[in-house]
Amino acid sequence: MKKLSCLLALLLSSTGVVNTNTAFAAGAKSTVTSNPTNGQIAQRSITCLRLDYNAGGVIHNGVLSMNGARGILVTEFFSEALGRRTRVQQDIEARDTPEGLLLAGYRPVFPETNRPYPSYSPDNFLLKVTPENDVVAFNCDDARVCAPVRVSPCRR
Repeated sequence: MKKLSCLLALLLSSTGVVNTNTAFAAGAKSTVTSNPTNGQIAQRSITCLRLDYNAGGVIHNGVLSMNGARGILVTEFFSEALGRRTRVQQDIEARDTPEGLLLAGYRPVFPETNRPYPSYSPDNFLLKVTPENDVVAFNCDDARVCAPVRVSPCRR
């Protein structure tokens, strides 16, 4: 619970990222509900989403699969440490907040082996639906690298 509150505060205080015509106020006091969400954002059930973002000049392409309030995010990106394209898998926990849906990442692992991915900082997303029915999303990882996120449905 403490991690979720800290993550939400980080996302809200990232004025360079969050200040884009959303209802967020930098430094706004917020709370995270104690009951997990049922995996919905603005009455839309989330089962599979593509999450694409640029973190420090590195493009990340993720596929989020949710089952209620829990899910798995598999992200592909170029790892400078490995010198090649690689993937990381994270467990995701969803929580409703007054500011939107918080998706907190935990336990980054190499998907092929399930071994811990020690140099990958877990991702944390905040999603909300605007009055125009657009989904607005931001990511701040645990290392405080923040970026806007493009959200789209998974291709079937």
